[in-house]
Amino acid sequence: MKFSGNIAICVFVLILTCGCRDEPKSADNPVTPENVDANAQNTVTVPEDDGGYLPVFDAEHGQNTISNRMQKNFNRFHDKMDESKFFHFKSAGLKIYQPENMPRTEKFSGFLSEEDGASVLLLTNPFSMEKTTSQLVSDAVRSGKTGIIYTKKMKVDGQEGVFYLTKDPFGDSFITKCIVAFGNDDFSWIVTGTFNPELESEYGEEILTAILNIKIPDEERLPPGEDVDFTLQPNRLVITPGFIDKVVFTLTGIFPQEVVTKEPIFQAGRALIDFDVLDQRKLAVQLISPTPAFQIDLVSSEKEVKIDDLEGYEFVSIGTDLGSGMPLVIYTMILFDDKAGYVMHGWGSTENEENYVPDFRALAESFKRKQNK
Repeated sequence: MKFSGNIAICVFVLILTCGCRDEPKSADNPVTPENVDANAQNTVTVPEDDGGYLPVFDAEHGQNTISNRMQKNFNRFHDKMDESKFFHFKSAGLKIYQPENMPRTEKFSGFLSEEDGASVLLLTNPFSMEKTTSQLVSDAVRSGKTGIIYTKKMKVDGQEGVFYLTKDPFGDSFITKCIVAFGNDDFSWIVTGTFNPELESEYGEEILTAILNIKIPDEERLPPGEDVDFTLQPNRLVITPGFIDKVVFTLTGIFPQEVVTKEPIFQAGRALIDFDVLDQRKLAVQLISPTPAFQIDLVSSEKEVKIDDLEGYEFVSIGTDLGSGMPLVIYTMILFDDKAGYVMHGWGSTENEENYVPDFRALAESFKRKQNK
């Protein structure tokens, strides 16, 4: 079975859609990276095939397995490459080895095999490495579906980091993810390699090489907004650094340490899913919420829009943050552009809905593709 590129992207891009948030901790659900093995899935000892790989499906035990070769090869690939085959992602401030079978993609910062859906994706966060890794583990434990097979502390070009090998359910099967999160007290990166486990012999070692040999160049990252193909005009909300492949606006220009606060947050970026659909409204409705952590309770207004010659939909909704129970106003604009499109979200406390929605709408209506400037 092969996954399309868009499907694979949609699965793993949900790791961090809009940053970290504080989650309740308990003795039953520890979220420290050191205790992540409590969530590990049991693997089955089965014979290796001729290439030295464990089979993906073990008929005798009736379950999927992930090759333990990914674990055994950690030391073989960690910090073993020079930079001759590295690509410099200036917006993320990273240099990464480019897998031989995975071209660079314009859909996001990273590499993608369109045919098989295997990918390497870069994300950045204006949060500490500890907060980022805690959130990754918390999400895995809370979902009860993501299996963390293996974890190891590591150094990424001198920065503290943690490596995770996970399996995530996908339909009747699962996908394999290799994740490395690293950074300091002020900023962190997440690099995720994803592939169909049936194609481990084609992509496993190349992805390991990519995510275990990351370099952090001395030069500064590109300013926010330089890596997207559109512009928005700031108003009371100002552009906020710390993110790639999208623009984020806040009142202060500093992203709050909790996603859900009384401050408004607005984000815009290219959609990673296929917009080439007959029922565009149905797809737009599916994208009203910026994150699965937000529940939409009521769509209070909906209208068709046309911005920069792109048609789309605007929604204003009332929702709830599932973690804190806080009521939110959520603004959404979806614009369709051939097979791609743009997704914009703004959200904040309902206490100041009348103040935030005009700011969100003004930002969205100022949207202009750079080629049209």
